[in-house]
Amino acid sequence: MNVTKKELLIYAIIAVVVVVGVIIVAGLFISPTYGVNVSMQTLSPSIAYPYQQGSFLIFVNNTGSTNIDGMIVAVYLNSAPLHDYQVSVPSGKSVVMNFTYPFMLSGNYSFQVVADPGNVLNVVNRNHGSSAVQVTVKPAQTPDIYSGIPNNGINSTESFTTGQFGLLESIFINTRYNFSEFDHMLGLGDNVTKYVLADVTYAGTVANANGGFANYQNGTKVYSMWMQGSVTPLDTYTILSSFSNIHAVNKSVDGMAVTFAKINATTSECTFYDRGWVKLLEYYNNSLNGTCASMVQGGYSSTESNTIVSLLKKYPDVGSYQSKLIYPGTNISASALIATNNTIASFDMFYNHTSSFVGYIKANSNPINVSAVNAICDGPVYPLSNGSVCTMAIVQTRGTMKNVTYVLLNTTQFNENYTLHLYSIINSTDTFQYAGAADLFFAGLNVSGPNVLWNSHIKNTCGFDVTGLGCNVVGYNFSTDEMSLRFTNDLSSQVQLSNVTCLTRPDLVHTSVAAVSIMPRSSANVSTVCFGSLPVMGGAPSYSYYLRANTLINGATSNTIGNATIANVG
Repeated sequence: MNVTKKELLIYAIIAVVVVVGVIIVAGLFISPTYGVNVSMQTLSPSIAYPYQQGSFLIFVNNTGSTNIDGMIVAVYLNSAPLHDYQVSVPSGKSVVMNFTYPFMLSGNYSFQVVADPGNVLNVVNRNHGSSAVQVTVKPAQTPDIYSGIPNNGINSTESFTTGQFGLLESIFINTRYNFSEFDHMLGLGDNVTKYVLADVTYAGTVANANGGFANYQNGTKVYSMWMQGSVTPLDTYTILSSFSNIHAVNKSVDGMAVTFAKINATTSECTFYDRGWVKLLEYYNNSLNGTCASMVQGGYSSTESNTIVSLLKKYPDVGSYQSKLIYPGTNISASALIATNNTIASFDMFYNHTSSFVGYIKANSNPINVSAVNAICDGPVYPLSNGSVCTMAIVQTRGTMKNVTYVLLNTTQFNENYTLHLYSIINSTDTFQYAGAADLFFAGLNVSGPNVLWNSHIKNTCGFDVTGLGCNVVGYNFSTDEMSLRFTNDLSSQVQLSNVTCLTRPDLVHTSVAAVSIMPRSSANVSTVCFGSLPVMGGAPSYSYYLRANTLINGATSNTIGNATIANVG
């Protein structure tokens, strides 16, 4: 068959169209290729400490000729997913992302970033689509607050540990009440450190802290606070700079960046970061020689003060009570050990969902002859098996508070060898409950030796408006609300009493069947259960009750009223 040139040309055109069509169809089923280059770097030191925050940058570079739209970039920590990002990068361009990670524990951290981890896209060279960074978090320095202060010539010391809530409690109690035990926890220098600690603590940047105070024989005083958390020396610098009369500066001490501030003519403060802790030092010296900066520069040895060592040997029980002076089921928030040349004390702060408490024990430098002590209590007295405890409300003596809904109770026990306190900061509606529960706290400590038997200068009294009818309170049982009374008939005729009623409010209506006949010049006992709830009188020196009775004297019947005062609870 002969093919003309014209037909040959038509066949050629058809072939070209077919080839082009095949190419177009094939192109519809072939995925575009992508060129991706990913790198990650850390802005933080490769060696970190707990509570420091790592900062990281991720660079995604589109090295191909195709735009990247909505590609997933995943970050892994120790092979576990941490973050996912969705990025779009034009051809030949790059994007930068950043993320942070708080290092809460020591150990090795391996961060890896991977582009398109699900292999959705046709990435040309996947080796360039991932990057990794290793970070080592070293354990923080073992707390030793004496390592930064002079150890010679210490006259008295106080060492303490606290969490965020413990600092808040300490600041609150110190601000509102005259508690000398809390003064040394909050620094020197015109309350400046108290405000610094309050600010960083309320901001939630302090997770826990270790501190100490040392008073030297020459009058020098040193305060040391080591803090962990997201707090930084910059925070303290900012707060110190807010005081109009304080000039805070940043200076280098032996290559270490130190925030230095002169608090007043005799006191200076320094803050710096060292081996996992923000360390704050205050230095007081009346002779004006030396500052906190010179103390940082001194490099003192980390030998604990001989004052504490010798006292712990002399009074081992006090040290053993630390972290044990708490109610069961509560959370401890701070703990302290206080030492002087001749005695030692420890206390724990603890709390539950409604209240805060401080348990305190101090060794008596000389044993107390408890039988010779006339201990007078201005509040309720609670019996113990070998003595008693006294509970008193403490009136606010510092600052001003409005709409106060809580009370502070101080329950005290004097032992032959120890003095014990339980401070209770409680809601006023729970006052009576906790006022009577302190005896369980002291009984649970199992402190050996006899206790002082407290007395109240307010006596239990009662009386009726009947001439010649005397009344005395024999006792009151607060667990059963039973009051025991002794009536004395000084008349020449018989007295009959019936329906002797005890009420906590005069408007209550209650009938009692208590009845007794009392012969002339004789006495008789009557017991009656008191009706109604006691008013909330936290730590009050006495509790008042209203009495009613029917009397029959010389054939005349009358309704008489009276009252009773209960000074001692129990």
